[in-house]
Amino acid sequence: MTTIAVRKKEVPRDLDHCDIPYYVSEFVEREVGNDYDSLRKLDNLIDKLSENKKLLEEQVLTVSSEVPKRIQHALKNAEDSKKSLTRLLEEETVLSDSISSHLLKAQPWMEDLDVLISQVEEIERHLSYLKWISRIEELSDSIQQYLMTNNVPEAASTLAFMAELDIKLQESSCSHLLAFVRSTVKFWHKILKDKLSR
Repeated sequence: MTTIAVRKKEVPRDLDHCDIPYYVSEFVEREVGNDYDSLRKLDNLIDKLSENKKLLEEQVLTVSSEVPKRIQHALKNAEDSKKSLTRLLEEETVLSDSISSHLLKAQPWMEDLDVLISQVEEIERHLSYLKWISRIEELSDSIQQYLMTNNVPEAASTLAFMAELDIKLQESSCSHLLAFVRSTVKFWHKILKDKLSR
């Protein structure tokens, strides 16, 4: 039997009217080529392609089954987060309402407390005022006693201390206290001056 070599004829492909997909014909040409004895490989080739197809289908099925699970898991996490946020917002609202209610009930007490604090501060100012007057009077008594015993140096030293207190009180807003201390200092200063002159 005579073997005839058949040259491969280049046929232009019309991709729009070809029954065999272009990539299939390309694949066959690449695997078989002009060697028609290679057509015996087609069985193995078909088996191999079938096996590859099966593997690809399994992979697609695996991915197709995993993706919904991941999406479902993500949706569940999002739903849980939404529920937690809603619960926190509800708790915040309850707490805010409770604080507002407490502040509303405590308002009269706060006003009463402000009045009491103001009264206490006023009393403290009066006490401080009285302490200063008492201190000046004590110093006056001491000066008088020193003069009665002719202890002029101690009387002068006590008067100097009283004058220092007068200087410290210059920034005070208690004008009557300032006038009292100043007049007391001047009074004892004149007496001492007269006594020393004699």
